[in-house]
Amino acid sequence: MADPSGHRARVRAPGGHRTGERAGVQEGTHEAQFRRFLAWCDQNTDVCGHGMGARWRRLVAGADREPLPVDGARVAADRRHLPIEDGADEQPLPGGDARVTYTGFDMKVAAMPHLFAPGPAPGYPRQAIRQAEGGDAGGFAAYVRAGTGSLKPPSLVGMNATQCLDGLRFRDHREYRKVRALGERRSPNLAGAEVWHRLGCAGWPTPATNPARALPEGLPPFLGAGTWTDYTDTADLVRRVPGSRTVRFDGPGHGLYLTGDPYTIAHAYAYLTDLRLPPPGATCRPAPAAS
Repeated sequence: MADPSGHRARVRAPGGHRTGERAGVQEGTHEAQFRRFLAWCDQNTDVCGHGMGARWRRLVAGADREPLPVDGARVAADRRHLPIEDGADEQPLPGGDARVTYTGFDMKVAAMPHLFAPGPAPGYPRQAIRQAEGGDAGGFAAYVRAGTGSLKPPSLVGMNATQCLDGLRFRDHREYRKVRALGERRSPNLAGAEVWHRLGCAGWPTPATNPARALPEGLPPFLGAGTWTDYTDTADLVRRVPGSRTVRFDGPGHGLYLTGDPYTIAHAYAYLTDLRLPPPGATCRPAPAAS
């Protein structure tokens, strides 16, 4: 069962997406998810406040100009993020570090995982946004640290070791700028959030050993499954193999086969045991939340 869940396919059919086109698809998918968050906020202004979209864009742009500390304490203004100046009234929060700061790009990357699986009432990232509007990026850092142990979004070295060898890298700075420009058009709220994996391959010392190539003939039909954030990429890969089918999960999430959704798992079992595929357009929906 194909469920890329954000990972890039190692193979492509003739005429398949180039780097920029693929990034554009992903940027559009992530933007749609962010807009779901904004729509929720528009219906819950008592908890989000008004104008969350415009506020987010101002926050990100400002942090790209002047990064925010993770604990609200003042840092030296020389951009080297030195320790707190002598005499400062503010003190770092426990476990914080006044030398760690967040750019707008950092906040986008930190927000992405929770946008994929926000839960029934997306408390995050609205709380982190409000905290950052007050000059403290600690809400984003706390969320990242809970999952990674790091105060900043880390480079996923294990992923780099496979993706860089698969040739998933920018050919040059011109291609990077082209992809960035496409993302800014497709995703005004999360532009650039899809370039960081490939940026991790910049200067990678080993040549690609498994670059993209045309799919071989004679492949059996694929079964693909994806959520709001996985389905577009999954369907794009699966449609390249004749006779393949997809299951669309009409909700958030990631890694459907491991999350316990019985509808998706039933289709997976049928495929894995006897290559039996669902009917065209198969769609499942999350179980109602327990009251």
